[in-house]
Amino acid sequence: MPTFAYEAMNDAGKGPTMLPLTALVVQALIDCGEAALVPLLNALVAQADSTWLREGAHHVFSSTRSLKVQQVTADVVKALKGPASSVATTEAAVRALVSMQG
Repeated sequence: MPTFAYEAMNDAGKGPTMLPLTALVVQALIDCGEAALVPLLNALVAQADSTWLREGAHHVFSSTRSLKVQQVTADVVKALKGPASSVATTEAAVRALVSMQG
């Protein structure tokens, strides 16, 4: 049985800033763990101007139970909430992708 970042899945997406579908997608990416890592990093590089994507990625990477995802995305998580987050996130995501290849 999967565990959820939300206390109750019925609460997913409730609130002023997150659509229900978005919350379910974020939860699905959390549950995917390492399988979501490369696609999500690539999306951050390709869509650097998307605030929704950055907020969702921050939630996914911050809520993951995968040690590998935590290690690979530590700098990305910092960049997602730091100054000039779109540029900093793109650079951190590229570094994370490169580190996984080597």
